[in-house]
Amino acid sequence: MKRLIIADVNSFNNKGISTGHFCALAQNYIDAFRKIGEVKAAGGPIYTTRLKKQDLIILPYDHIANSNYFKAKWHTLLNCKYLFSHVENNDVVVMQHSSAVTTFLGIALFAKKTNIIYIIQYSTDDITSPIHKLIFKLAKRKIKGLLCPFKKIGEKFKIPYLVISDYLFTGIRNQTSNLDICSDCQYDFSMVGRISHEKGIVDVVKKLANTSFKILVAGSPQDQKIKSEIEEAALGASNIELRLGFITDADYYKLIRQSRYCILNYHGAYANDRSSGVVLDMLYNGVPVIGHRCSALQFIEDEGVGFLYDDIKDFNPGLMMDGSFYVECKQSISNFINEQRSQINNLMVFLKL
Repeated sequence: MKRLIIADVNSFNNKGISTGHFCALAQNYIDAFRKIGEVKAAGGPIYTTRLKKQDLIILPYDHIANSNYFKAKWHTLLNCKYLFSHVENNDVVVMQHSSAVTTFLGIALFAKKTNIIYIIQYSTDDITSPIHKLIFKLAKRKIKGLLCPFKKIGEKFKIPYLVISDYLFTGIRNQTSNLDICSDCQYDFSMVGRISHEKGIVDVVKKLANTSFKILVAGSPQDQKIKSEIEEAALGASNIELRLGFITDADYYKLIRQSRYCILNYHGAYANDRSSGVVLDMLYNGVPVIGHRCSALQFIEDEGVGFLYDDIKDFNPGLMMDGSFYVECKQSISNFINEQRSQINNLMVFLKL
C-alpha cells in the first residue's frame, strides 16, 4: 500500500484544545489503515495533544482561536508549503475540509503535479462565489478526486468523487458497536457535543423541561448567548442535567453510551447540504438518533436507525419509550454498521492505495 497522509493544514487551536472533528477523523483513518500499510496524520502542534507523535507529520503552525485573520490564513498557506515539500511523489495525501479555500490556494501554489492529492468536502459553500470558483479552478488540475457524504456535492465540484461517511467504522477505540438493549440508561434523551445555535438545542430543552424524561445537555457552548438561553430554558427543570463546558473525548463517548436516544435538532447550515459526523458517533456506539427532518439526517429514517420529526413542537417523546420500536432501531443499527464495514475497501480502491 502507498503511504497515506490525512492532512489538516488549518489545525484549529482553541486555548490549547483541539475542537471539531479533525483530530478524531485523522485518528479514524490511522485506525482504519494501520494494519494495511503506513498512514500518517499531518497537523499543527495541537495534534500532539491528541495523537501519538510517531503517527504524525507535525506542521509548523496552528490556527490560534481569535488570532489575526490574515495571519491565520498565512500560516495555513505556510503549512501547505511545508506539507508538499515533505511528501514523496508516491504518497497519497487526503486534505481535510478545514479552511478549504485557503487550502485550495495552497494546493495551487505549492503542490507539485506529481503529488497525489484528494480533498474532503462536506458542502459546496467553498465554490459559490466567483473568486472561490477561480481559486478552486487553479487547484483543480492538481487534485485527483473528492471524498464527500452526498452525491450532489461531488457533482458540483465536477471531479471524480466517492460518496463516503464522515467516519469509517473500525470497531475499535471509541466505536464500541454496543448493540445491547439499554435497560438502565442514565438518560432518556441526550444532546452531546459542541453547542451551536444551528443545532436547535434551546428548543429541545424548552420542549422536554419538566417532563418525566431524564435529559442531558453536554458540550461547549459556541458563545455566551446560547449558554444563557439554555440555562434559562432549563431553569427549575429537575429532569434536565446541564454540563456546559469542554468535555473530553472519553466523557463524550461515555455520555453517548449512557443514553437511550440522542437528539439532533438541526436547522440552518447543519440541516442543508451538510453531513454530520456526530450522528455516526452515536450510531457507531449503538445509540438510536432522534432528529429534525432534513437532508443531513434523512438516512436515519431510510435506514430505520431512529426517528425524524417535522417540528420539535409536535414531537411526542413518549412514543420513543415503546420497547419494540427501540429494539427495532438497535437491530437496524446493527445492519447499518455491517454495511459500513465495506467502506474501507471502497476508499482503498478509490484512492488507488
